[in-house]
Amino acid sequence: MISIKKYSNRRLYNTDTSSYITQADIVNLIKKKIPLNIMDVNKKDITSSILMQIIIEKQATGKNLIPEE
Repeated sequence: MISIKKYSNRRLYNTDTSSYITQADIVNLIKKKIPLNIMDVNKKDITSSILMQIIIEKQATGKNLIPEE
């Protein structure tokens, strides 16, 4: 499982690769079915809220991440 940290400046850090990643990188990890979790600086699991944020932002731009069927 990949652990990702979200810092207060909204940046996401992949602890496995020791590099910053984008929301698009998270989408690619999900498409590859790679398990991940996202923690904030207080070590609270915020995976579901970040995934919802990605879905909402993509929907606003007209891209469907979730199939309608």
